[in-house]
Amino acid sequence: MKVLVIQSCEPDQLQEALGLVRSRWPEASVAVLIDRELAAGSRPWLEGVRVLVYDRAKNNRPHITAGIYEDIRARQFDLCALSYRDRFGIRYWAFRLLPILTGIPRIIAINTFHRVSDCRRFRWCIETVFACTVLRLFDSVQTMWQALLDEVLRPSIIGMLALLAAGLRIVGLHPLAIRQGQRLHGPPHLFVFIPSLAMGGVQNVLSNFLRHADLARYRVTVGALDTPDNFFEPELRKQATLVYLSYQCGAPHWTCIWELVRLLYRESPDIVIGWGWGPWSTIFTAVAASLVGVPRIVWSLHSQSPAHWLQAVPWWQRPLEMLTARLVDRVIACSEACREDYMRWGRIPSRKIVTVHNGVDLARVRRPPEAELRAVRASLQVEGRPLVGIVGRLSAEKDHQTFLEAMRLVHRAVPSVAAIIIGKGPDERALRKATERLGLGRVVTFLGAPAEIMALLASLDVLVLSSRTEGLPTVLLEGQALGVPVVTTDAGGARETVREGETGFIVPCGDSQQLAARMIQLLQDEPLRRRLGRNGQSHVLERFTAERMATEILRASESGRGTVAVRAADSAGLGSRKA
Repeated sequence: MKVLVIQSCEPDQLQEALGLVRSRWPEASVAVLIDRELAAGSRPWLEGVRVLVYDRAKNNRPHITAGIYEDIRARQFDLCALSYRDRFGIRYWAFRLLPILTGIPRIIAINTFHRVSDCRRFRWCIETVFACTVLRLFDSVQTMWQALLDEVLRPSIIGMLALLAAGLRIVGLHPLAIRQGQRLHGPPHLFVFIPSLAMGGVQNVLSNFLRHADLARYRVTVGALDTPDNFFEPELRKQATLVYLSYQCGAPHWTCIWELVRLLYRESPDIVIGWGWGPWSTIFTAVAASLVGVPRIVWSLHSQSPAHWLQAVPWWQRPLEMLTARLVDRVIACSEACREDYMRWGRIPSRKIVTVHNGVDLARVRRPPEAELRAVRASLQVEGRPLVGIVGRLSAEKDHQTFLEAMRLVHRAVPSVAAIIIGKGPDERALRKATERLGLGRVVTFLGAPAEIMALLASLDVLVLSSRTEGLPTVLLEGQALGVPVVTTDAGGARETVREGETGFIVPCGDSQQLAARMIQLLQDEPLRRRLGRNGQSHVLERFTAERMATEILRASESGRGTVAVRAADSAGLGSRKA
């Protein structure tokens, strides 16, 4: 018996369908028809299976060539198995027509509940007409309604609710605000909400803040979305109570607000800080905290405004950030570039927004002994070679493509050069392909997200940042603190971390030639590297310590409007009590 399994869904459902076919027909000869991207990866569950490949058109529709049709006809399959997302079946014409046009007599469709529909050709033809016309029309109407709901109705309703809650809070009529103001039976409660605990500079700055701020008089809780990558979870659990929202990634953004409202109501904080980037840290935090009646709401922004983002921004994000900025007592920007940017984007008054530069924990960021650095280089197999490195999430805004193009030029000038890329992200596969295409397969090594990177940073000859948008890149501060000269693009607050020509160099964003030229200059001039490295250590020690940052963030979070609950707690003698 010959069985063809078609990928008409996500890889997980395809794997389940393939497993079901193998269990029902263990002696069958099985082939799969999958898209090219899936075929390019390593899939152990495809071992021993004949693989046929189709492409996708620009609109993501499957494009099955005439050659594939001929190949399937020639093999004379007895059964075709398809898996699908929902109970209505396969709606792409190409998938439904394939078993009809290739003469496969029997078709089974397996849904996500493992229910199997067994069809002969005639029934399949009738269902195909229904599935690919009536149901596709229904899908279009449903999509339009969902877009109207998500893009117009829900933003408007949430904005009005937030304004109502803020108005009641101002006049003292908000019942939850009254409850909060009277809550004096414990230490003041500081709640920090951050979208993700993945490996990143924003999470590192939060960890430094919690470690160095004078929080003995606070009960501290950190809330986050429950994402697959929770790199910083072990570290943050040492410093605060950690709670996750029961919000699933991929669900509508607005459901995050209701989960956050429930969480804040249960936690009853005195101060809420929306920490990070995007609507989670700004709009959603401000709205949820206003609805619950939190006495003091703070934004701590660690990226440039959405005006600089590379991905599309929903139309409602700017007006809602302008609106919810009025609900916030204090806005803390991590750089002057971010401060000025958000003042324009969100129409935030200058009196409300302050700049607090990120800082590094100098007790942890120490240059290891030379013997340890030699061991690190030996483990990377780069002994005696100049070493360049870049650290950051493998995503579009970090622009690793420009770094790779620059490395090709550097390799021509310095053939012995080696490079490491530290980080994970959605662009990893594309960047690995680009590395091979540029002939850098033996030059560039991808290291993923190791738990400890300070020794790796200290072993570099040059640290590079190629981003197109940044808040204030902490990795540049860490590199300079370790005595490593840096080359960075002029993205956001990156310029504020470097003294041009004294601790490193700044080049325009997206300019691989200038990026390469500065890297080559440093690699070919050891005295210059040493001088810039020494200057960088002094520069960070003078201006960018974690202690200074933590003190200034806490002071900014406590001062100004909305401090009634915290002051009341202090006056009740709770300031000296520990959580």
